[in-house]
Amino acid sequence: MEYQPPPGSFRGAKAIYCPLDDAHLDRLTLDMAGAAAKRVAERVKTGERVLVTCQQGRNRSGLVMALALYFLTGKPGASIVRQIKSKRHNALTNLEFARFVEALPPAG
Repeated sequence: MEYQPPPGSFRGAKAIYCPLDDAHLDRLTLDMAGAAAKRVAERVKTGERVLVTCQQGRNRSGLVMALALYFLTGKPGASIVRQIKSKRHNALTNLEFARFVEALPPAG
């Protein structure tokens, strides 16, 4: 079981819990990640501080952050994956997650 700090642990940031399974990229995982990413993007747009994390800070949080960046910027997925990896080189090592994001076209 993954440990996540209780609500209120990150002063000034709102915690959004999203229990993703990073073993498979199925419809449920995509729906949950997309919903969490939309909540992240909405909070960022209003100027709130947001922390996206998972146990290792690599794949589940990488997927949610990648989708949030997509909703916020509309950049193509390959560009978003490069941006995330430039900040955390070992993020999105789950090839299913990375390939899904890389295939996202520019939002238009």
